[in-house]
Parts: sequence; C-alpha cells; structure tokens
Amino acid sequence: IIVSFLISGVYVYSRSGRSTKGDQAEGRLADKLQDPLFRARFIDFMTLSLSIENLLFYEDVEKYKTLPDENIEMAAMRLYATYISADCPYQINIRGPVREAIVRAMSTSQITRELFSPAQMEIYGAMQFH
Repeated sequence: IIVSFLISGVYVYSRSGRSTKGDQAEGRLADKLQDPLFRARFIDFMTLSLSIENLLFYEDVEKYKTLPDENIEMAAMRLYATYISADCPYQINIRGPVREAIVRAMSTSQITRELFSPAQMEIYGAMQFH
C-alpha cells in the first residue's frame, strides 16, 4: 500500500498498514521520475489519489518542449484538448489566469514552446506536496 510520497524521500508500503520511511536521498521529483521503480510507484499513488492527470500533463509537456517546430501546433492542440479545455478528459487544476493565458494563446494562434510552462510549474508544485 502506498501511503505518501515526499520530494525528499518516500513513505511507502507497509504490510501492517503503518507508513514506513523509505529512501531519504535528497533529490528533485523530476530526477526521481527517471527511476523506473519510483515512477511506477508514483503512478500508482497518483492514480489512487485521483491525480494521475498531473503526472501525465507534466510528462507530456516535457515531451512537447522537445518537439520539432513543425509539430508544436498540433501537439499544443492535443495538450489543450486533453488537459485544459472545459470538457477535457483529464482536466488539471490550475489557477484561472494561467488557464486563461493558454486559452487566449490557443485562440489567437500564439503557440510557443513555453506556452504550457506556467501550468507545468503549478502542477509540479502540486505533485511535490501531494
């Protein structure tokens, strides 16, 4: 049973139901997500805590930032339709001004590689302290 995740370590699985303190190594969440075992457990935790959309959005934006210029517009539309729009399947919880800036940029075709960075920063903060 995954009890809780912390950026400076992980509280994980105790067969008795009590939380046990795991790895205390310092590190950023982004670095820890590179570890397949940590990432798999974090996915389980985010799914159980009903916030898997945060991790999916964070990872999709990381990929978006590395795309060739000719693919940016289509990828931005997919990110918007998946995580930002009012009726999207995995709507992320971000502040109104951040959402409005993305909506405005999308409606005026002012799509940049950094368009989703403010939202990604908010989501990253939420994942760190979740």
